[in-house]
Amino acid sequence: MQIMDPETVAYMRRVNTLPPLTRADELELAKRYLAGDAGAGHRIITANLRHVVPIALRYRRYGVPVGELIAEGNLALLRALAGFEPERGLRFATYANYWIRADVLALILRQRSMVGGGRGHLRPKYFFRLRREHARLATQLGDAVKVQEELATRWQLSPHELGEILDRLERPDASVEAPISQGARVSVGDCLASAERSQEDLLARDRTQIDLRSAVKVAAADLDPRERFILEHRLMADPDSEYSLVRIGEMFGVSRERARQLESRVKDKLREKLADLLGPSEVMAHLSAA
Repeated sequence: MQIMDPETVAYMRRVNTLPPLTRADELELAKRYLAGDAGAGHRIITANLRHVVPIALRYRRYGVPVGELIAEGNLALLRALAGFEPERGLRFATYANYWIRADVLALILRQRSMVGGGRGHLRPKYFFRLRREHARLATQLGDAVKVQEELATRWQLSPHELGEILDRLERPDASVEAPISQGARVSVGDCLASAERSQEDLLARDRTQIDLRSAVKVAAADLDPRERFILEHRLMADPDSEYSLVRIGEMFGVSRERARQLESRVKDKLREKLADLLGPSEVMAHLSAA
């Protein structure tokens, strides 16, 4: 059960002491407001603040602080007043309840997940109706598998779709800044694996590159001049200064295909010489970085 802060409790007590308006007074104030009297509108809003509280309390189990729900409902009163038509015979509270509830539900959905889900305009329906239906069937049937089968049939969803929706309903987004437990000084983000490589990985990579450079120098001693040229100016060259096979073929007086064959031969020799250091599949991937 959510514990309300003292300020919210005091506010709820205060608005319940505000005098309500009679139908006749409300009608007169509404007419004055529509004629441009802002003070009349303020009196209507003030007298109806009490109606926001029970709606906010109804949805407090969804994890949003009651104070925030009330604040959102109060803003909804302003929206309702802008569209209120007293000549229709409705009391303002009856008309405003729709706006209060709609805005409170929208706030819950926004705070529950930053990522869109559900099915467009049906999202509130999926969130609240499916949650209630799931709880009711769980009480009746008791078997989780049967509950999901029944829900999937009624809502015309595949088991996979239903599973994803239920998972979203039961697990709202969590802030990475939130503590891992109440009172803890360690946040969720502190426990997440970093996307950056660890210092140990970086050190191991640097050592591998140093060893690779030394091994390449030894391996290059067994290459003929043309093969060493291909190694230096193509396989280990920066992308901006790398020689193309066509250019190498022109320099050696051979075709592009023959230059490709020479390059392939160099690669085979290097794989054989460096396999003990990196493994055959990793040799070429590390040459450009070496």
